[in-house]
Amino acid sequence: MVDLVFEEARECAMASRAVETIVSQFDACKVNSVGADPILHADYLQSCKDRIARLTPELTRASKSLTACGPNRVTEDTWFRATRDAAAAGNQQAQLCLVDGKFKLTTPLTADERREYEVQATKYINAGMQRGDWRMAELLHASRRYRTDGMPLPGTVLGSDLPSILELNRLLRLAASDKAYSTRLDYLPASRGPAPSPQDIQQAQHWAERTCQLYFKHSPRLATTPEVCSSPYVVM
Repeated sequence: MVDLVFEEARECAMASRAVETIVSQFDACKVNSVGADPILHADYLQSCKDRIARLTPELTRASKSLTACGPNRVTEDTWFRATRDAAAAGNQQAQLCLVDGKFKLTTPLTADERREYEVQATKYINAGMQRGDWRMAELLHASRRYRTDGMPLPGTVLGSDLPSILELNRLLRLAASDKAYSTRLDYLPASRGPAPSPQDIQQAQHWAERTCQLYFKHSPRLATTPEVCSSPYVVM
């Protein structure tokens, strides 16, 4: 039952986000197009036209999904609670979404709730890595690359005890079976901050090989970035 509640709450929250994001883009195009010179602003006007054409089917699909959602299921708070309960019941997708922590809560967590979240998230991180789940490795890799400051559930659990971005990057690189994905992973360490030293790369490679042998040797290889807790809707 908790799995079904989680999936329904997730679908409703994602649909609500998609509608809000797409409508805001359409509104911006409408406002900025008023009085725009058709020659001077031709590129912008065309980009708006293309965007509206591309996203209208997604808006229709997300809006249709929302009609099946009760008002309480649309809230981010509902999705968070459903995710927390399903994760506690062993739902691995819910555990990933909970660790991801990107809930736009209207009611902030209490100090006790935040501590409990961090305890549970740490447990799910360890379980995900130990079962050889590439999605958890990617979640940690992305969380290291993109700060989540300002979110109601910041990545405070993703602290210094966890692998570095370079270690996670090298771990994912071992799994990469596609040339474009491999190239992208090779580029990332140098794309943010100082380039890692040869010694750093060597140490990270050793950690990745050891971790892969321990937990990921039976996991399938990756042709692209694994999906973690992403929206089924195209909103850009």
